[in-house]
Formats: sequence, structure tokens, C-alpha cells
Amino acid sequence: MSAINALCTKKSLSSQKHCALILFLLFALLSLPVMAGETDKSSLGGFLSARLGSSAEEVLAAIKKDSIQITHDETHSGARQIRGKHSGLLSSNQVLYVIPEGSKKLALIIEFYDNPGHYGQVIETLTKQLGKSLGKKITDKILETPENLPPGIKELTMWTLVAGDINLVVRAMKFEDHLAVERLDDRFF
Repeated sequence: MSAINALCTKKSLSSQKHCALILFLLFALLSLPVMAGETDKSSLGGFLSARLGSSAEEVLAAIKKDSIQITHDETHSGARQIRGKHSGLLSSNQVLYVIPEGSKKLALIIEFYDNPGHYGQVIETLTKQLGKSLGKKITDKILETPENLPPGIKELTMWTLVAGDINLVVRAMKFEDHLAVERLDDRFF
């Protein structure tokens, strides 16, 4: 939790947005129903080669393997944030990897896609990986509490999975000019 505290006490708008996202994801993981199906664990908990729970060295190796160009790598008191650019998936995108000092394990990955028109394809891919989402009824309830969401969100789809050694929350969000997909495993915060 010290990593979250460090991120949340920063004054930059970017840090404040990330803080809001992390806090919401932690809330969601603790308060939403569990979706534990017969999902292949190898497809869970990561982006490309980077897996949640990996060390910083493993994350850097995965970034290199995936040809992601690191644009920013800094450690604030509480969390190392590695930002990179990747192209060739659905569109060019940015990726943020967050490694809290306390666990020294990758706890959060956020993908930012520059084309919101790919939302349907992203949801289809995530559904294949994670199974059925939490559904419209739950996401509508979440959308009713905008203070827990980043401003400007147009659509939201969420998954939670607690199975064996996985505590995963995935949140896909559509905005006017981009998409964001967050993957969080709270065991490493």
C-alpha cells in the first residue's frame, strides 16, 4: 500500500489519474463477485510477455522481447513506473508497468490504445482470455459512481478472477479519443 500512497501524494495530473484507477481497481477486486471459470492461466495476468508478479528484471526482459520502446523509467518513493510504446497490435499504444517497492513485483499494467474504434475487438480478445465479463448490470452500477472513475469514460467492461494464485481485476474503458485496459493483481500492492 505504500506504493499507492506514494503515487497518490504526487501532484501531477497523470499520477492523480493513476491513483484513482488503482484505488478503484482495489475496491472492485474486494467488492465484486468472483468469476472463476475454466480459464487457461497462461493467458491471464499480463500483457504480451510481461506477467503480473514478475520482478523488474523479468519485466524489462519481457519489454525487450516484445519490442516495446521504453519512453520513461523512474522510481518514485513507493513505485517504479516503466512506460513504453508499442505498435502493431490494433494501433500504436502506450503501456505503463507499475512495480511497488514493497513487493518488488509487477502489480499493474495499463495499456492505452489511440483508437477507441477498436473497443469491440479488445473486448472480444479479453473475453476469450478471461471468460464472461461481470456484465452490464454491474458495470452500470459502477458507472453510477463517477467519482471512482476517470473523467470522460464512455463505456466500461470488467472482469474479476480469483482462482488459485490469481487475484485479477481487468477493466476495459472506452473514452472519446482512446481506450485503456488495466490489469491489476492486488497481491503485489
